[in-house]
Amino acid sequence: MKFLNFLGKRKAKKEAMEEELDVPPPPPGGEEDLGLASLGEDFPAPDEDLPEFPSSEDLDAGIKPAYYSKRETPEPKPGYYNKQETTEPSYYSKGEAAEELPAPPMRPMKARSVRSGLDELESGFERRPMELERTVPESPFIRMEHFRDVMDEISLIKNELKEMDNLFISLDDVKSEKDAQFEKWQKVHMDMQRKLIYMDKTLFKKR
Repeated sequence: MKFLNFLGKRKAKKEAMEEELDVPPPPPGGEEDLGLASLGEDFPAPDEDLPEFPSSEDLDAGIKPAYYSKRETPEPKPGYYNKQETTEPSYYSKGEAAEELPAPPMRPMKARSVRSGLDELESGFERRPMELERTVPESPFIRMEHFRDVMDEISLIKNELKEMDNLFISLDDVKSEKDAQFEKWQKVHMDMQRKLIYMDKTLFKKR
């Protein structure tokens, strides 16, 4: 019931708002004169003769209509384009003589030769005479031919030293052999001496 009461109140409120709005008046009828009767039924045609529109064949052939030939380009008014073409400001016009500004004084440049600049640069460095030919010092260096001779002599000395080593080795072997023979002879000699002493003792005891 509350919902239906709410809908009824809303509908009544909407109708009240529509009554308050102003309704526009209806449009006038067809019989009312709007001020066009004075013009008459037929409008007057313009006095100017309209040109004939060219046909499609003339357009395809490139023929221009007649009104193109009748049109004339307007002649330029005297003085108008001359004013437009001039881009100089007003103070350069012929009527007013422009005052020429004096040129700024030129600063005198001191003439300076290229050689003087080079002399100044060279003055800061120590001048040394240029050597055309550099001589190679002889003390720490030897020539290639001398070096080869030295290498040959060194190889020869190495061979001789090797031979001497072999000779010493052979002498050592001979000495070892002689020592062994001497020890053997010494042992035989000692054995003979003991035997002689024994024989001497036995002979003297019997006497």
